[in-house]
Amino acid sequence: MGEAVERGFFRDRWRVRRNGRLIHAEEMRFAGEIERMAEAAAVLSGQVAFATLFYTGPLGETLLPRLRDCLAGTPGGASSWTGGASHWNGKLIARIAAPTGFDLRKVLTPAISVLRNGSPVPKVWNI
Repeated sequence: MGEAVERGFFRDRWRVRRNGRLIHAEEMRFAGEIERMAEAAAVLSGQVAFATLFYTGPLGETLLPRLRDCLAGTPGGASSWTGGASHWNGKLIARIAAPTGFDLRKVLTPAISVLRNGSPVPKVWNI
């Protein structure tokens, strides 16, 4: 809607456990001049909407090429969003950044369907 965050504080902390054992941990933190930090190529390359998709399960290796094909075939391609996916140590992770939340949802909706092994996303996710 045209809003911009110039300064602020954002923190996102993940801890994923399987059978009580930590299998994934990450932490993201933006503090201060968020708009300036987001412009850096190593951060968001000027994109403002971002998401991480995380899958762990027996289909990870099988889903990786399907997820990559889905991302490559998303309308708008790399001109409207950036990101990628990888599988390692039983975890499939995709990171995606886009210029708007709407553009991000256009990428996420089919990607989430792939991770659901072809099942459609919940109705609240339909654009």
